Amino acid sequence: SIARLAAIELTIVGLAARFLAGGWRRPVPDGFAYWRENGIRQLLPILPLLCVGDVLLLELVVLPNAASWVRVVAHVVAAYGVVWLIGIYASTRARPHRFVGDRLELYRGVLGHVSIARTDVAAVSPMPVITDAWKARAYKRASVRLDLGAAHVLEVTLRDGRRLLVGADQPETMTAAIAQWRYVR
Repeated sequence: SIARLAAIELTIVGLAARFLAGGWRRPVPDGFAYWRENGIRQLLPILPLLCVGDVLLLELVVLPNAASWVRVVAHVVAAYGVVWLIGIYASTRARPHRFVGDRLELYRGVLGHVSIARTDVAAVSPMPVITDAWKARAYKRASVRLDLGAAHVLEVTLRDGRRLLVGADQPETMTAAIAQWRYVR
């Protein structure tokens, strides 16, 4: 719905503003991180270079003869894209995977969230290595993806047969914790 999209937009912009205003110094909440090794974090150090390249590309190649208002709109949209990247990264830091009572809360930053009951988890393992790109794409499409370009992806299999692909910075630690949590009553 429109209200949900507006809430996501405001959350992303707010998280980006807070992050840029020193939020990167704040401690990360307890839980299982997935922000250290995701693809968005790798883009952050080179964002200034990308922004300069974007401006040059738009001004010299794409829109050299365009009206001024078109060029301004293009630059505003490009700047908003940078704000989005920073906001999504900040949301991955602010929302780690965690146990809440009898539930496992899995996040994809502000872009997705799944809450699983202890009794619904059947197995946890690393995602299988699939060398064929088309087969890997089909495998991932048949799963609920919460990995956000993570270097390490765990597969959480539910009792109803659904698979969740979850990013994790420390997959062994998270797998062991979920396995132990499943059997604690």
